[in-house]
Amino acid sequence: MSGTIVLPGLAAPVRIVRDRWGVPHIYAETPDDLFEAQGFVQAQDRLFQMDLWRRAAQGSLSEVLGANFIERDAMTRRFQYRGDVEGEWASYGPDTKTIATAFVRGINAWVARALERPPDEFVRAGWKPAFWLPADLLNRTDAFLASGDAIEEVRRSKLHAVVADAIRRVGTPPFFSTMAAPVAADQTATRSAGAAAAARGGSLSFSDAHHNLSHPSFRYIVHLKAPGWNVIGVTSPWLPGVAAGHNERVAWSMTPVDVDTQDIYAESMKGPKTLINDAIIVKGRGEPFLYETEITRHGVVVAFDRANNLEYAVRWSGTEPGAAGELAALAVDRARTWIDFRAALARWKMPARRALYLDVEGNVGFQDAALVPIRRGREWSGWLRTDSLPHGFNPTA
Repeated sequence: MSGTIVLPGLAAPVRIVRDRWGVPHIYAETPDDLFEAQGFVQAQDRLFQMDLWRRAAQGSLSEVLGANFIERDAMTRRFQYRGDVEGEWASYGPDTKTIATAFVRGINAWVARALERPPDEFVRAGWKPAFWLPADLLNRTDAFLASGDAIEEVRRSKLHAVVADAIRRVGTPPFFSTMAAPVAADQTATRSAGAAAAARGGSLSFSDAHHNLSHPSFRYIVHLKAPGWNVIGVTSPWLPGVAAGHNERVAWSMTPVDVDTQDIYAESMKGPKTLINDAIIVKGRGEPFLYETEITRHGVVVAFDRANNLEYAVRWSGTEPGAAGELAALAVDRARTWIDFRAALARWKMPARRALYLDVEGNVGFQDAALVPIRRGREWSGWLRTDSLPHGFNPTA
């Protein structure tokens, strides 16, 4: 099967070849065209999943699913980035905003088609897809879900159950959660061997990821080729580039690593704070739901103990610039050497990962990547540098 589709904004023709597994191989003459095409094909394959993810990650599920999602939407919105947007884009790399803009342009090209002829999922669900903005890729929900320190601290310290319940409201809908027994989320086993141990030279790597059963998968395989780009691997359907894979020189995989990026603070309810008012559109209601977000010097207030005049605030590294989940992979995708690889991972702040590295010369290494706070007593005073995080290169044993 073959065909031609005209997309506005392309500088030159783009060729998309799907192999026997349906994996798209995208060949473009410019990076801008490459990422517009990536956004288009990923939306073509996964638009309903992408639309539902965006609503869940941004806190707008109530608009299409009703009042049962109000609390979830409100808590999800509370943990989004509120700082300088241009500084946020720059933290991922000098061209990340340009790439995201092209990628979203491709998504929207498919959304426009879907609005004219809605896919069956949207017809059955009863809503239409919405157009995207580049800023949609900057949300923090995925990264927050991967940072479970706050709930663990609640469990260890036996704080009031309402704190844990409040934090658990952040997140995406439980896709087909009853299809299988619970699986510990985001666990991966990795092994590697350098050239000396490999059967026919080069390096070998085995990465065995364990994830909750979901359909469709939260991963998407894609090959991207344009000047300065030749990478194949897996990404989230709603993100450009690939999060794990290989280019012409290096390969890498990612495994979750346990680092402490959240703290819970008990503070006086009479202390200084910033108040932010917001509104949530709710399906079936004539008026939006109005709610308030309270932010102390430590972070977002998630629960109250009014009997003791206390409120509980969560401080989290993910509210800093550059912490949108996996967006920094765009820098990793172009690494050519171990030095390049580590420099790219310095931009990776969330979610916390251990990156396994291999290259065509038989080198192996690993580098932890996360935004880890330096603690002085109970307060944060800075961030650990990449060199201070666990790493290794060509270990002898």
